[in-house]
Amino acid sequence: AALSSVLSSAAEQMGFNHFPQFSSDTSKSTIGRQNGGSAMEAFDLTVNHMPTIPFPKEFEPPLDYERHPVTAEDFLPLVIASEVQLRFRLRPLIHAPLEGLRDISAYQIICQRAAHSGSSNDNAALLWDSGKVDVTTMPRSIPYGGDTTTLTIGTVVQWKVLVWDAQKKGPAISPWAKFGVGPRHDEWKAKWITHRADYDTLKN
Repeated sequence: AALSSVLSSAAEQMGFNHFPQFSSDTSKSTIGRQNGGSAMEAFDLTVNHMPTIPFPKEFEPPLDYERHPVTAEDFLPLVIASEVQLRFRLRPLIHAPLEGLRDISAYQIICQRAAHSGSSNDNAALLWDSGKVDVTTMPRSIPYGGDTTTLTIGTVVQWKVLVWDAQKKGPAISPWAKFGVGPRHDEWKAKWITHRADYDTLKN
């Protein structure tokens, strides 16, 4: 019980949401096999501390849906191309061996051009691949390392993180996250920003 308490406390400090029961026998972990045997995976992907907010699966159309149809798109963080900072957290996988949880030994970030904010496509055009980066501890943030001139206003970027655990097992691959590229502060030309469903109200 004392060991469990210590491990739970350590998990909270490392940013883990849930601390499962661990086993030194990785053959019992189906999740581990699906993630290259890694003891942990990346989650909570954010850009400049902002997450992607998924479009709700159970959506109730508004009363004026026929006049103003709603597009099933996620709500994305909007960032300036030259100021992109990527962050992620770590969580253990079920039955992960303790030896692999000390930290990550490497990570890889893949960024692709998404068609729009409502879908992800594994075959989308590649914008930046960091390659496998060996580390001694998880970085606090990672600056975007691709060509920022390709991140024009309106570009939607989908990105994912691959991690290798302390025993160099992996990679475990995160789900896609997304962000949008917006104009610099001196490039804004709009006087008012609103959803198209509210436009008629503003005209009156």
